[in-house]
Formats: sequence, structure tokens, C-alpha cells
Amino acid sequence: MAESELDPALIWPAAPSKHVARFFQWWIPKMFERSFHAVRLARGTEGTLASLDAHAGPIIVVMNHQSWWDPLIAMHFSSRLTPSRQLLGPMELAQLKKFAFLRKLGVFGIDPDHPSSQAKMLEYLSREFGANPKLSFWVTPQGQFVDSREPIRIRPGVASVASKHAGVRVVALAVEMPFWLDKRPEILCRLCDVPAPAAPTTTGWTRAITGAMQANADALAALVRVRDEAAFSVLSGARGSRVNPLYDLWLRLRGVSGPLVATDRSSTSSRAASERPASSVRALATPPVSPAAPVPANASNPERATS
Repeated sequence: MAESELDPALIWPAAPSKHVARFFQWWIPKMFERSFHAVRLARGTEGTLASLDAHAGPIIVVMNHQSWWDPLIAMHFSSRLTPSRQLLGPMELAQLKKFAFLRKLGVFGIDPDHPSSQAKMLEYLSREFGANPKLSFWVTPQGQFVDSREPIRIRPGVASVASKHAGVRVVALAVEMPFWLDKRPEILCRLCDVPAPAAPTTTGWTRAITGAMQANADALAALVRVRDEAAFSVLSGARGSRVNPLYDLWLRLRGVSGPLVATDRSSTSSRAASERPASSVRALATPPVSPAAPVPANASNPERATS
């Protein structure tokens, strides 16, 4: 299907440019450094994305859709860990018209609400995968911004793509952006493979992708709550916690600079509770005394009260 045969009201094809891609590969890490403390990947999952570069067929990376930063995160991961692959990803057509330069980075536009869009997207991707089997298709299948702790529900488009391409490898990338010890948030990520379903139909892939995305999101959420930097490897950033450039300089001149460290008092609290005297525990457990019954209005005059 030639580009001239694409209905521009349904599909606006990507127009990748190596020169533009190289510029953004230089610029995106600088954006992240200004806006985030670090980009971290959960330990034990680093090899998953790196191994995708050697996969013989197409790959699909499904991400939760929590913020405006998601496409830039996809580009950062793709360029850092799958450098031999060309990124391809969908974006709502109306939004892409506002950010048309993203076409140079492999983003194509689609009208997600048109009944013919899914079929046209399958045709477009089949053509692109046929021309370049080393493409990587990055997509946020929730189709809208969703809080990272909400249950995963996906649109069927990505499952349809997976069902049409034998040998495809599908990977889930979970992302959260919590604040830890720096004034800037962290980008925390975790990867997992999506097992191919026994019946590789659209329904089978929908269930497999939904289940893997949910399990991956839950595992990342557990790591985020623990707030342990050692559970993640650093992809970029993490050059020490900063407060303000002038105040940081003042701290260095005084010799008291250094990263902020959170004190774990959970064990102390547990020990204090176990060492509390039994009498104080009983006192805390004693139910409060119920208030006295209300006093009648004429109780101040005994004679009137008894008359």
C-alpha cells in the first residue's frame, strides 16, 4: 500500500529522519536531566529490553499511559537499548497535527474513534514490518491518560497487530514518576515479557497483554513504595540530590554537601511497640468512658425538681 493510498483522515504515516532522530537522542537526556532526578530500571529486567535488539522479527512494547512524557520515554529507551531498531508508534491524529515534528521520529497519526482506523492501521503496519522486520512498535494501549495505579484496561488494536504477525515478541514496560528525595521526580520503570497465548487470536493476545501489564504494574508499584534505590539500575541522571544551585554551592563550601538519605524508622517503631510496658498497652486499649447523662434544666433547684 503506497503512502498515496492512505486516507489522511485515518492514517498520517511517519516520516523518519536519521538527522532529526540523532538530535533528539542528544536532546532528550538533557530534558530528563533538567526535569527528573534519574531514569531507573528495575534490576533483573535490564536484559529483557537489551535482548530485543537481537530478535529476528518485529517487537511490540506496550506501556501504561500516565503522562505527556510517555513518547519521550519510549524514544529514550529505544535509542539507548535497541539502537539497531527503528521506532514506530501511534498518536491521536488531532494531537500529532500539533506536534508534527514527531513524525520525523517514527510517530504516525491515527483517528482512534473511526470504525475503519484499526483495519487501516493493520494494513499500514503490515507494510512497514514487511519493509523492515527490525521495526519496534511502541504503543500505549490504554488509549488515554490513566493513573498508574488504576486497573489496566486496553483497546484491542495492539492485540490485533500481535495476532497478525507470527514470531512477534511483545514486552510490557511499566512506568511511574514518584517523588523520592530530590525536588525532581524519578522515572522508575520495569520490564517483563508478555507470554504468547496458546490461541494467538486478538482475544488471546488481549488477555495476555492485559495480564502481563497488570502484573508488571503491580510489581513496580511494590518497588516504588519501598523507596529503595538499590532495587533499580540507573540509566541516566542520579547525580546527587539538589536543593538550589546557590544553596548547594554553600553546602559544598561548608563541607556538608552530599546526597539526602532517608532514615528507616520502621524497625525502631516496631521495637518500641514491643518494648512498651504491658500497663501502658492496657491503658491505650481501655475504651473511653461514656459521657455522663445530660443534666435536666431544673436540676439546679432541688425543690422544683421534686415538686
